[in-house]
Amino acid sequence: MENPPPDLPTAPATPPPVGPSNDTETRNWLMGLHLSPIVGIWIGGVGSILAPLVIWLVKKDSSAEIDAQGKLALNFQISILIYSLVSGALMMLVIGFLLLPVVFILWLYGMIKAAVDVNNGTPVSYPLAIPFLK
Repeated sequence: MENPPPDLPTAPATPPPVGPSNDTETRNWLMGLHLSPIVGIWIGGVGSILAPLVIWLVKKDSSAEIDAQGKLALNFQISILIYSLVSGALMMLVIGFLLLPVVFILWLYGMIKAAVDVNNGTPVSYPLAIPFLK
């Protein structure tokens, strides 16, 4: 009699895609993550990056969704900082005076839209975010 072939190791199951959370606590952390730069701006120039960074570093291991959306939020805040610095430099050419208010409106719109998306349970995306963290 032939021996049956040994069981071949199977590839680990791929984790399910990160979708909207039904967990109230996770949803609250996500809303705080996306809206925290408003409070962080009072710290100074990089305060809008520090606030979501702290939340992401503390909570990223507790939820894959917080980890993924934390990276999105940080990418957006870093992008906005770069756009602000470029707009500030372009003030010498006058065009910066027009661009800086547009960057500010984009900043507010992006954060509010992300918080509303989290609250509604829809996927979050930020406009014009450069993907630094993946």
